[in-house]
Amino acid sequence: MVTRNRIIAYTSIHHGNTRRVAEVLADSLEAIAVDASALTARDVDGASLIGFGSGIFFGKHHQAVLACAEKCRNSNDTKAFIFSTAGFPYALARAFGSDFHKDLRRLLVSGGFHIEGEFSCRGHDTYGLLRPIGGIAKGHPNADDIEKAKAFALRLMNPA
Repeated sequence: MVTRNRIIAYTSIHHGNTRRVAEVLADSLEAIAVDASALTARDVDGASLIGFGSGIFFGKHHQAVLACAEKCRNSNDTKAFIFSTAGFPYALARAFGSDFHKDLRRLLVSGGFHIEGEFSCRGHDTYGLLRPIGGIAKGHPNADDIEKAKAFALRLMNPA
């Protein structure tokens, strides 16, 4: 059972991209980072803030994070945030009509969560057709991405 007041529920599969971001967010928020598949609905009962994130697979979060969000219901005004790592920049994808966070956002809102913010950075991506060419966004998340994750966490703790 998770015992901290703030939780980062994540899935990191290929290169540890999302794990690195989850750990930085956890450190910055004084939270515990847990594998999304291990988080139970009971774990979120005492939490004040939960982050949900993973790498992006074919335009959406990993199924384990989506399943975690689906089973978690907000019964005590717990706040949530979304994060992701992806080969393509989130802002660029959104400009072309693709919203990586849409499905996860929908699940969290339907579960009664208020989304406090969203963060995405690039991550080395060798999934599917990208593997034969060595992938894209090699070297990400980099130091700048990590600093942006820290700044995002600071904004969550100290909203304007």
